[in-house]
Amino acid sequence: QLLKSGIMKNIFLASFTFCILLTFSSCDFVTIPQQGSVGTTGSTGATVQKKVLLEDYTGHKCPNCPSAGVIANSILAANPDKVVAIAVHAGWYATPNTTGTQYLANFQTTAGDAYDTFFDISGTWGNPNGLVDRTQFGTSTSNPVQAPGNWASYVSAELARPALAKIEITNTYNALTRNLSCNVISTFLFDTLSGGPYKLIVLLTQDSIIADQEDGSQYIRNYLHQHVLRDN
Repeated sequence: QLLKSGIMKNIFLASFTFCILLTFSSCDFVTIPQQGSVGTTGSTGATVQKKVLLEDYTGHKCPNCPSAGVIANSILAANPDKVVAIAVHAGWYATPNTTGTQYLANFQTTAGDAYDTFFDISGTWGNPNGLVDRTQFGTSTSNPVQAPGNWASYVSAELARPALAKIEITNTYNALTRNLSCNVISTFLFDTLSGGPYKLIVLLTQDSIIADQEDGSQYIRNYLHQHVLRDN
């Protein structure tokens, strides 16, 4: 997805899901939001399914974050195969405890911490907040950070935009060696593009992790964590 904040104009072109049962989607398509809508044909003549990247910045000690996760899942359900959701655990709410028996799981990543720092989400905006295609909406000219209540409408707005590229991802997992090979093919749909340079970043997420979570005033030991960012 096109990063339109400051000097970060890289493109998140690829994302796939690493499930806890080690099942993989054989092929996934993630397209760039700035040009092309669902079924739109670019100058190459290719037809591509548009997708939107939704980043949910969260943490297991964040009491309001489970409600944001519910919103993210409702958006996924309403837009099957059109939205890629990533739960980025970063900031104080994501830090694991070093003593006791609660909040020992560590879902923090170097990548997630870097994204959180750049967009200053946990530092200034707080959790839960997120990004939709890392794009500014409304009257804002510099801030792409959006509250969960805005995600659905902005996802719809991004889905109405044309697609710039088709990304094909083929995953091969060797259960014996526990090695994953990821083959990514990118095809740009237009002969001329602006806003570069463009870079390919592959994100690894893990789904269906059972671990602690603060939910309002309740402590939940067996919470279902979904689409958790694990590496890039």
